[in-house]
Amino acid sequence: MTVNVCANKLDHIAIMVSDLEQSCQFYRDLLGLKKIELYEEQNIVGASAAHGLAEVHLKLCVMAAPDNPEITLHLSQISQPECPSGRGEIHHVPSAHICFTVTDIQSTYETLISAGVEFVSAPVAWPAEKGGWTLCFLYDPDGNLIELVQPASNVVAS
Repeated sequence: MTVNVCANKLDHIAIMVSDLEQSCQFYRDLLGLKKIELYEEQNIVGASAAHGLAEVHLKLCVMAAPDNPEITLHLSQISQPECPSGRGEIHHVPSAHICFTVTDIQSTYETLISAGVEFVSAPVAWPAEKGGWTLCFLYDPDGNLIELVQPASNVVAS
């Protein structure tokens, strides 16, 4: 059975974080996203109802990558009620990741390693006949999984 739900375009991606300021700094200072909006809602009926929780205290930072600002990343911190935390393995179900393209993945990797960012692996290159891209996975401060990919068209000559 086919159902047409009319999902016309991707609007945003939201992730839960434990420390909004720390996460905003990570995504801004290390990954280069731009902060668009920062706001806070406390005990607002709409936020509580939408989350299916009572008396939600939500802080939200809306960010975007410079080259496609129409798709935003929402960093959400709910301090009330207290949020459970914990990171599953990369292959855990359910699991998701956010992917960002970079121009020079090796340089980006080295910069982030020197800043203390935890990686799943160093950059791995695919053969040209399989796409030719290079990618790696890393974790943000809360263990949210991020993929960095350098498209084949952006290969930096050594």
